[in-house]
Amino acid sequence: MKIFISYSSKDRELVTALEEDLKALGHEIWFDPELSYRGGQKWWDTILANIRTCDLFLLALTQNALASPACQSEYEYAHALDKRILPILMTAVDIAALPAELQELQFVDYTNRSVRKALALAGSLGNLPAIRPVPEPSPDEPPVPLSPLARLGQELDALTLSSNKQIELLFKLETLFNASLTRNGAEVLLRKLYDHPDLAFRVGDRIRSLIPDIDGAQPVEKLTEPSSNTKTRRGLPLRGGAVAIAAVVIIVVAALILRQPGTTPAGISTPTPIPLIAAQITATDTISASLTPTRLLASPTASLNAPVVNNIWTPLVQQFNGVDMVLVPLGCFMLGSNIGNDDEKPVTKICFDKPFWIDRTEVTQAQFKQFGGLAATPPYFKGDNRPVENISWSEARDFCKRRGVRLPTETEWEFAARGPDDLIYPWGNSPDTTKSVYNRAGSEGTAEVGSIPGGASWVGALDLSGNVWEWVSTIYKRYPYAVDDGRESNADSTSARVIRGGSWSISDVIRAAGRAGQIPSQKGISIGFRCGRDQ
Repeated sequence: MKIFISYSSKDRELVTALEEDLKALGHEIWFDPELSYRGGQKWWDTILANIRTCDLFLLALTQNALASPACQSEYEYAHALDKRILPILMTAVDIAALPAELQELQFVDYTNRSVRKALALAGSLGNLPAIRPVPEPSPDEPPVPLSPLARLGQELDALTLSSNKQIELLFKLETLFNASLTRNGAEVLLRKLYDHPDLAFRVGDRIRSLIPDIDGAQPVEKLTEPSSNTKTRRGLPLRGGAVAIAAVVIIVVAALILRQPGTTPAGISTPTPIPLIAAQITATDTISASLTPTRLLASPTASLNAPVVNNIWTPLVQQFNGVDMVLVPLGCFMLGSNIGNDDEKPVTKICFDKPFWIDRTEVTQAQFKQFGGLAATPPYFKGDNRPVENISWSEARDFCKRRGVRLPTETEWEFAARGPDDLIYPWGNSPDTTKSVYNRAGSEGTAEVGSIPGGASWVGALDLSGNVWEWVSTIYKRYPYAVDDGRESNADSTSARVIRGGSWSISDVIRAAGRAGQIPSQKGISIGFRCGRDQ
C-alpha cells in the first residue's frame, strides 16, 4: 500500500522513525524528507501528485503539524479527494481543536513509540475501509502555501523599497527575530534588507543593533565621521554635501517612527527602544488556547517598532484551523470618543505591549457547525457564510474556547477597528453608506460575511461596522477603562457584557467607538461575534 505522510518539518525525527516502522510492515512510503529546504510550485506539484496517487493519507499529528499551513492544505486536498485518512498521534494535541470530520476518525496513538504501539498501528492499517473513487469533477488544487517568512522574502526581492515599506518590513522581521523558532530565518531576511540598495539610515541603524556583527561596524552613535579615503557605507554618516541630505532623511524617518497621535517629539534624538515581546507569525503557532487577554502596558508608551500611523501597517492574514485571522500589531490608540455618547467618555489612551490576532470576519454558521458550536436557538437568517446570530454571550465564549481561542476584549476590538490613527470608522473618518451592512429590511437581514471588502479596517478585519453586533469579553462599565477594575472577569455570569459594531437593522452607520451593553443571556437576530487569540 502506498502511504503519503503529511507532517511538519520540525517533527522530522519523529516521522523518520514512523517511516521505518511502516516500511518494516511492507508498505511503500512517500514523504518529503527535505520539506523545510524546498519550496515553490514544482515542490508543491510533486506533493499534490503523490497525494492523488496514494492509497492512504497519513497525518502525523503534532502541535506543529496542526499549525502548519502546508499540512492544513495537504489534509484539505486529501479530504476533497475522498482519500482514506488515518491520523497518527505523534505528540499530545488538543483534539477538540481539530476539524469536526477529523475528530470522527479513528486515531492511532504513536506517542512514546513501542512494539505494542507498532502492532496496534499494523492492526489499524489492516482494518481500513475500501479505497473510494476520486470525486467528479476533481477538486481544485490548493495554491502553494507560503509562510510569513517566505512572503517577506518575496517582498524584499523588490528593486525599490520606500522608507515606509522598510519600516513595515523591519517591524515584522524583528517580531519573527525575537521568536526562537523563527530567529534564524528572520536573521537571513534582516541581512537581506540590510544589503538592499535603498536601505534607509534609521533602518540600517536598527538592524545593526539587532545583529551587531552584521558587517563588523560599531553602533552608529559610536562611529566617527569616516576619513576621505574611506568608502561610505549605506546607513552610516556621509561626507560633504551628503551630510545635509542624510540629516534631512534622519529627521523625516525619525519623525515618522517616533510620532504618536496627538504628540510632538521633543527632539530627534533616538530613545532607548522597547524590545518587542517574542512573537510567532509562523506555522509554529500552537493550537492550545491562551484565555488571558493581551496585556496592556502599565504606563502608556509605544514601542519604537509599533506603527504610529495606520498606513505603515500591511495587513497580515493567517489561517488557524482553517479560519482566517488578522494580526493586530502592538501600539497605542485613544479609546472612546469625545463626539460620541456618554458611555464613550472620557477618552483614555490604551497601549498594547504585544500583538494579538482577531478573526477576519464574524463567525459564520458553517464555522460554528464545523467546530461543534452549541446554541439553544438556531440562526434566524440561514446561510453557511452568513454570521451566526441568536446567540448568547456564554455560547459565544464557549465556542471560541472550543476552537482554541477566546472572545476579544473591548479594547482589542476597538484597536483592530480604529488603529493608532483613532479613525472614526474602520475605513476612515467619513461615513460611507457603501462600506457597511446596515439599514436593511427584516426580509433581507444579515449579509454574507466579508461581502463589503471596502469596509475593511487597517488590519484587514471585515464587517466591524454593521452586519451583526459582536459580543466581546468585557463587562459593560463606564469609562475610564481600567483593566484591573473587574470588567475583564470571566467569573461574573450576570453583569451586562459589551457588544460592538452595530448591525444590519441599525439606521445609521456605526462609529468604531460606539458601544452598548446586553445581559449575557440576551439573544437576538442582530447579535453575533468573532474570536481573538494571543500572539
